[in-house]
Amino acid sequence: MPAPKKITQPELIETIKCHQNMLQKGAGGQSANLPFHYLANEELSRFDLSMAGFSRANLQHAILTATNFTRATLYGTGLRVANLRRTNMTRCDLRGTDLSDAIMVNAYMCEGVIGWHDGNNPTYEHVIRNFPPPSRSAPMPLSGVLI
Repeated sequence: MPAPKKITQPELIETIKCHQNMLQKGAGGQSANLPFHYLANEELSRFDLSMAGFSRANLQHAILTATNFTRATLYGTGLRVANLRRTNMTRCDLRGTDLSDAIMVNAYMCEGVIGWHDGNNPTYEHVIRNFPPPSRSAPMPLSGVLI
C-alpha cells in the first residue's frame, strides 16, 4: 500500500473550491480526488463533497459535521473517531471503511455499499431501504442499515 500523501491546508482548500465549481458546472471545476491522503483531524464540515474520491484516505478524528458525501467513494477510508453528525452518505461506497467509534448521530446512510469481514470471506450488502432525510429534531432510524 502506498505511503499516505500529505496535503497542505491551502492545497486542500483549493481542491475543495475546484470541486465546488465542478458541482455547480462552473469554469475551472475538477472533482476532488484524494485517495491515500492524510486528512486526519481536518475540519471539513458543511462542504458538498458529493462524488469526491477518498479511497484509503485517513480521515481519523476529522470533523465532518453536515458534510454531503452523496455518491462519494470512501472505500477503505479510515474514519475512526470522526465526527459524522448529520452527514449525508447517500449511495456512498463504504466497503472496508473503518467507522469504529465514529459519531454518527443523525447521519443519513441510504442505498450505499457497505461490507464486513468474518475472518475468511468478505461479504458485501447494499443498503436498500429509503428513508426520508432526517429532520433536525428527529433522530435518524438505523434499521435501514445492513451491517
